[in-house]
Amino acid sequence: MVSKRNSKKEEKTFKIKWIFESLGITKQTYFQGINRDKIRELEREKVINLVIKYRKTLPKTGTLKLYEYLQPKLMEINIKMGRDALNNLLRSRGMLIRKTKRFHITTDSNHFFINPLTY
Repeated sequence: MVSKRNSKKEEKTFKIKWIFESLGITKQTYFQGINRDKIRELEREKVINLVIKYRKTLPKTGTLKLYEYLQPKLMEINIKMGRDALNNLLRSRGMLIRKTKRFHITTDSNHFFINPLTY
């Protein structure tokens, strides 16, 4: 018969300490990384909210103009983000502006045409 105290130990097949040792990191490093990721995600959310707010007035604004507009505001709230990082963030959220076609199709190549050379 297994006592209640030992039942939790038997459910775990391995110790967390062994995972850290196998990865070559310490527990402190692992949890610092998790906290760092949480902080970065909060910063990204702030940036996305600023982008959404700016694009309400100018919806087709690209990354470069957004970066120039947001840079002073990011400095105020102590977020370091370069142009490429902003571009990657917008790409990952599907917020990049799609290019429009700059030419018009003037010829219908699928029209009915009988080639006189084949007859």
